[in-house]
Amino acid sequence: MRHLYTLFGSLILLFALFFFTKNQYTSHSYPLNWDEVDYVEATKLGVLTNALELEGMGLLSYIELGIAKVQKDEQKIAQISANLPDESLDPLLKRHLHPTLPIFYWSFFTDSDVQQEVSNFRWSNIILGWLTALSFIVGLWIVGKLNPFSYFCMSIIASFFITQELVLVSFALLNYHVFHLLATILYLGILVKYIETESSNTTSNFKHAYLLGVGVAILFLTLEMALVVVGGSFLAIILIGKWKLLIDFASLGRALVSFFVTLLLFWAGAIIKGAMIKSWFNYAYRIFGNRNAEYERVSLLENWIELVKTTPILFSLIILGFLLVIYTIYKKKLSSVYLVPFLVGLIYAIAMTPFMIHSVYLIPSIGMLLFACGLIFSESKLHHYIKIGIVFSLFIVIVFNFSTTDFEQKIRKTKIENNGYLGDFDTIEKIAINNVSKKPVLVTGAHIINYYTSLNSQELSRCSIASPDFCKRQNYAYTNIENEIRNKKYKVIVILKWMKYPTEKISLLKEIGYLHQELTYYDVFYLQEN
Repeated sequence: MRHLYTLFGSLILLFALFFFTKNQYTSHSYPLNWDEVDYVEATKLGVLTNALELEGMGLLSYIELGIAKVQKDEQKIAQISANLPDESLDPLLKRHLHPTLPIFYWSFFTDSDVQQEVSNFRWSNIILGWLTALSFIVGLWIVGKLNPFSYFCMSIIASFFITQELVLVSFALLNYHVFHLLATILYLGILVKYIETESSNTTSNFKHAYLLGVGVAILFLTLEMALVVVGGSFLAIILIGKWKLLIDFASLGRALVSFFVTLLLFWAGAIIKGAMIKSWFNYAYRIFGNRNAEYERVSLLENWIELVKTTPILFSLIILGFLLVIYTIYKKKLSSVYLVPFLVGLIYAIAMTPFMIHSVYLIPSIGMLLFACGLIFSESKLHHYIKIGIVFSLFIVIVFNFSTTDFEQKIRKTKIENNGYLGDFDTIEKIAINNVSKKPVLVTGAHIINYYTSLNSQELSRCSIASPDFCKRQNYAYTNIENEIRNKKYKVIVILKWMKYPTEKISLLKEIGYLHQELTYYDVFYLQEN
């Protein structure tokens, strides 16, 4: 019977990975978007440049510049900027202020041919999905609870998770949250083992302390939200009454050593250039200094209602697991340590709620909560038949989702969108080349156009999300260039439709003398040659 658990668990997991791969392959040719092109360009700067932040500004200069911007001291900003590295080469900005570990991974998928490179990077997400599913099993092994039946239960949980539409969408595009998902699952396995070991031994087991430090470092190497995971862990440890672990300085000291050694190996620039602190300062300003303008459209209640409506079985499973762990601990049939993964996952979800402009932001939380469910279903004292009934029901859901997924329709949709974007890129390139003027081309998302075409266009920025204007980013500051546009300095101006420029700005371009050609995703304004 034990071998059958292992066999069926493996077969179901392989089926789920096949489902995941088949689904993700339907969009493997989808063009790279705004963030993705930046991540690819950051990767091409090289592993060492990213790890050491070679072209980035120092922390003190960053703070000085930030203070000058808050004070709106344009003279001071210009003075500081004159002595700073080229902003366009700053690897931290190319990574959108994120850490470096995904760069190490993505560096295996670059290619000189654009179309092949896009395909490679789409495959990188598929492989990462496989690794994420396996991380559930590895996490169980780290906790020390891996046996044929627990393997069977966790395999079904992992299979159910990786085939959810929420997860499939999250792995469709390059992003840091899916890396953080994998890191958090492994970290929770390490944390549970650490708490169990340190609580039961009178003499600290330093091996697990060193491993905890590595796990925390990997969190910080994948996403800056690691701060929430660690903070949530502290709170969870206090809530289950294990607060003495937080004053075990012998173990925590060793964890700090392994943390900094791991961090230095993969992101020395976090310490040398203060990259991690710069990232936190930037987010603090965007949230508090800029009145959270980037996330003001987030509706807290509506987002959660929509998520629960679209994935009722997923959230029902999480609620069931949470109630089961509370009941089992109350009956003293299970250690309170099994509540920790639930608490950390819930704290992460609460922390991310105000910033959830996309469901992918919540993926690490969902992964942590389902890993917690896998642990409790494996270790609870429920009758085996009840457990088997639960996991078999999940398998039925996986099969149903597979049978009702129209893969051909997804392929057609991707092809239409792919042709739309590539057709727009080709048209923009032809319009620019046919105008022999040496005037530059101005584009919102110039890095995307430059990636897919031979153009060397300049970036058109909005200055403000709430009130878009014609601006350029120069010397670490936004400059209004409406006068330059009025003087017809640019032969072609390309605006992404979703930038939502007000009607008066679009009308202004036409009044100046720019001809308008509407494309699928772009509006192109160009000067007629004399």
